[in-house]
Amino acid sequence: MIDERLDLDLVADLVAQLSDREIRMLGPVVKIDESRLPQAPNITYPGPKTYAELPRVMADSNVALMPFAMNEAMRSISPTKTLEYFAAGLPVVSTHVPDVVADCSCVVRLHDDAAGFASACRSALAEYPLARADGVKSILRTEHWDTIAARMASPIDSAGSAQATG
Repeated sequence: MIDERLDLDLVADLVAQLSDREIRMLGPVVKIDESRLPQAPNITYPGPKTYAELPRVMADSNVALMPFAMNEAMRSISPTKTLEYFAAGLPVVSTHVPDVVADCSCVVRLHDDAAGFASACRSALAEYPLARADGVKSILRTEHWDTIAARMASPIDSAGSAQATG
């Protein structure tokens, strides 16, 4: 979604810094006026994509961007996009979203300004993809639904046993 959670000033500055690259902003525009969206020859807004279309879209991408605004509302989100981008094998550049910093800082390039974002994008394009593979695999294994369910099962079972004996 393209909404108030994005730092549109950062996106506009990034588009200017990466004038030799195409930046595609996917998703529906909601909760903001479309006239506020950065406009330049190298930024496009192809709109929403279905889940069936996402593998092709991601295969056509080189770097995944998460230019979230750093405000109070953003301090409590945990963007699932990070894991989706990892699963697609994409390098990720993000602002300092607390959960991304805590869980993924070993493999996500973190910057809050356009110069840092642009530099991180350029270095990600030059990176050998296997360089981040081990760190990504570890995160994906830890955050896999089966792993999360297994972590939750023990406390749930314990609570159920305590209730049955109590």
